[in-house]
Amino acid sequence: MDPVQIRFAQLLVVEILGAILCLGGLVLLFLGVAGKIGFFVKGPGVQARLTNGSPGLVIALIGVVLIAFSLKGSVKRESSGQPVDVDAVLNGFTEKAKTLQSQSGELTNAEMKDMVLGTDPVRKIVSSGFKLRESESLGQISRNVYGRPDYWLLVGAINLDQGYYDFRKATADTVIPGGKFIEIWKVSRYYGQTEKTIIQLSGPAIAQGNEELLQRAKNGAPPDMPALQDEYKAREMDLEYGEAQIGDLQTVRELAIKYYGDAKFWPILVWTNPDSLAGATDSSPIPRNKDLYVLHFLP
Repeated sequence: MDPVQIRFAQLLVVEILGAILCLGGLVLLFLGVAGKIGFFVKGPGVQARLTNGSPGLVIALIGVVLIAFSLKGSVKRESSGQPVDVDAVLNGFTEKAKTLQSQSGELTNAEMKDMVLGTDPVRKIVSSGFKLRESESLGQISRNVYGRPDYWLLVGAINLDQGYYDFRKATADTVIPGGKFIEIWKVSRYYGQTEKTIIQLSGPAIAQGNEELLQRAKNGAPPDMPALQDEYKAREMDLEYGEAQIGDLQTVRELAIKYYGDAKFWPILVWTNPDSLAGATDSSPIPRNKDLYVLHFLP
């Protein structure tokens, strides 16, 4: 079971038990059950002593303590998740590619993906590509991309529809000519997560990305939008550059809050709009007669 769900269940049980004890203690008080009980409680910053208390009062107080404990308890999901064993995942993909190579019939890219990745709606890989500078074998490409030649079958499967080779006859020594485009897969850092969970987990990465953009803005080098988008895409971050939706916003500060969640990131807006916001500060009014563009991360 999910550790977060277990923790939630534990706190819920404690809260229910505390409520039962409170009610039971009040009933005993109402019925006038006699007796004397004393107890002493000590904890971080807390110390309490009760002497000659009636059973109903003691039981009710214990219930109150349990309820307070359950309300103070926290249920938090760690954003980092479990580390992914990349080699184990790649080995699994390669074994499926090996099975695919031995099958008869026409092979399509869609069938290959269903066979290797499966059809469950979770993220497993990040796809990218590059052009070979010179001729390389599948084994060499695997070594250059993954650090070892063992995954050549996976490289071959990913590119089986490119027309560079007959996948069923391909080996680690099969050569792809220089100048050809090769697609590769990297194991996603969100491996096995649904899109909904990925959105929840992406918050710290976006916060870090905003800090990096702010530092670039302060350094003053002109922004290279395609290069920035490619850089962050490799980190599984969607960096969008588009026209700002100003609405009834009045200042650069307000626009920064809208897109970055914090006014301190206003220099990014000036950095990405050197003509429209030349010399602007956080309190500068947003020009209404000029186009403004925003570079920001999508969740």
